[in-house]
Amino acid sequence: MRRVLNRASDEFLSNIPIIYVLTVVGTNPAGELVVRGLFVGDDRNAFAWPPGLSVQVNIQLLDKPIHKAVVLPSTPRSSTAPAGNKAIYRTACPADGR
Repeated sequence: MRRVLNRASDEFLSNIPIIYVLTVVGTNPAGELVVRGLFVGDDRNAFAWPPGLSVQVNIQLLDKPIHKAVVLPSTPRSSTAPAGNKAIYRTACPADGR
């Protein structure tokens, strides 16, 4: 996906000044969403740091693999099909070694 966006930027937006603003969001100890990182830049380097922080903030590694996961919506808003699909995607392949 990043290659597609980079190519579109190169082909169609190279003469337009673009500022990239990226955030990494996670939860605090109270379970509230908070911004853990804000990354701003005018080139592709703005995309270099957010993934590493996002892994630290949003991925929970388990001591042993799970073989089944039940995914439930946490709010009525997240009970839509796209939100449900995202929840399933985020728990995909729990025991495949990846």
